[in-house]
Amino acid sequence: MKASDYLKKRGDDPETATYVDMSGCTGVTEVEAALAVANTDGEIPVLTAITLDAYQAPGGPMERLLTAGGQTIQQILRSGAWSCHDWNNCPVHAAFGANVIDDVPGPWQAEASRFINLFDGRFLPRPDHLIGPR
Repeated sequence: MKASDYLKKRGDDPETATYVDMSGCTGVTEVEAALAVANTDGEIPVLTAITLDAYQAPGGPMERLLTAGGQTIQQILRSGAWSCHDWNNCPVHAAFGANVIDDVPGPWQAEASRFINLFDGRFLPRPDHLIGPR
């Protein structure tokens, strides 16, 4: 199920929605960001529709986001970031030292917001597959 299909089921307009609460959905296979603004500096990818597998793949948006602050995935996992759900133990906090979304560097805020929505919805398992040689 695509996030847009989930929105339609709830009676929301997927073209104008700015936030998708998917916490009650267990079958999302694609996340869309129809209202995402293109980044013109070329440093980070534009938010686009992507499957969860591609999002979590080595070199994918999740890994690029979590390592953008200079931490490795292994360091983030060692911090206990996948153990509970609050800002002090959030992977974004571990990656950037962020206590709120505004603490994330501007170019990464949109991606951090997407990550947080997926993480809080429990769609992102611990990424042990991103540790070690590839």
